[in-house]
Amino acid sequence: MEAVLPMWNSVYSSMSVMVNRASPAHKDTNGRKVWLDTLLTVGNYPRLHFLVPELGIRLQYNPGTVIALAGLALIHQVDGIDGDRACLAYYMRENVHRYVQVPLCERPHISNIARDLRAAQT
Repeated sequence: MEAVLPMWNSVYSSMSVMVNRASPAHKDTNGRKVWLDTLLTVGNYPRLHFLVPELGIRLQYNPGTVIALAGLALIHQVDGIDGDRACLAYYMRENVHRYVQVPLCERPHISNIARDLRAAQT
């Protein structure tokens, strides 16, 4: 990890590539409920949907789609399909933050947003 850290150029501490895989309904692990994961799907495949069952959401998941969601807080899934598809998943792991002594992000609070807006206006 010491060799990689100086050249790591992402706010995310981890990245995974999944190729031609179904993703059964699940919540992610090792993060925090307030952290957003970012998913990018690419390839050549027929119509596909990204599901968030708890919210009753069914998103069209075409090649080039980017989705950000709190993967630890929300159950999500993607069915399998015929075709060539890759998903690049960017996410943070709490243990990596602790190892490199990076402070953990907390959930935003309206008072923080209002303070930042006032500061930007001056």
